[in-house]
Amino acid sequence: MIKNKLKISLVFALVMMFGATSLAGAADLTYSADTTVDLSSPDIDLTIVSGAEATTVVVNAGTVVVTLPVSGNAFTITSASRHLLISGQTAALSSSFACDSNRKETLVLTPGTSVTETVTITPDSVQCVGASGSGSGSYIPPADTTPPTDTSIGILDGDIIQCASSSNPFAVYIVKTVGDAKYIRHIVSLEIFNCYGHLKWKNLKQVDSLDNYSLSSWARVNTGPNNTPGPADKVYEINGDQSKHWINMTAEQFLTHGGSDAAIYTVNQGELDLYTTGSDVMSL
Repeated sequence: MIKNKLKISLVFALVMMFGATSLAGAADLTYSADTTVDLSSPDIDLTIVSGAEATTVVVNAGTVVVTLPVSGNAFTITSASRHLLISGQTAALSSSFACDSNRKETLVLTPGTSVTETVTITPDSVQCVGASGSGSGSYIPPADTTPPTDTSIGILDGDIIQCASSSNPFAVYIVKTVGDAKYIRHIVSLEIFNCYGHLKWKNLKQVDSLDNYSLSSWARVNTGPNNTPGPADKVYEINGDQSKHWINMTAEQFLTHGGSDAAIYTVNQGELDLYTTGSDVMSL
């Protein structure tokens, strides 16, 4: 609706001037019509669906921050071009998404009955692919993104790659090279892309095979000088269920039982905080 879109555009202009603007006051707000929210980074539109209820809605350049009232109606928002990530959710808030055949994603937030909830909605760099559920399904780069297929220049340290002929053709890996050794680490959560400025879908490279790479799930946050390992820095095993497990052994035990320092990936604290904590790894 043009009227609603113009209203949101005016609010967004204020956001650019003052940082953020609330679309509602302290009272609850129920949307009587579908309302378009314009974001500038990325440059996309989101649609708040008619009937959605919130206490406040704050539009920033690249996020929408929603406060939901206790026992309020569900807040529904859709995206025609991007998967929607949510952060700040507690166990009291129920969330689900649905993806139709046109890759339009619908996110539904249902508040609990005890406390208000404030969550941040952030468009991701990918689209959903015809799946529905809560946090499930596959994702691909947006339809207007064509990853380069010419790998004649070779795969370099830090590249992100994908292999259509592998058992999981949607999986994306980060490459690490140490001398002649080549490692790959599975990106088990697409939120990792938000933790590093250099990870961009346009840089994704397609490879014919993963046979020349060794798969590693080991990661560490280095706190020493010049990004070197500190004496108390822990090595974790990152699993596909987005859990982290401290490898609870000495460096000597790690190396003796098949570990390799070259295979340990350096990650930042933001990424490590994405994962839930699981039981320690006591043997390799």
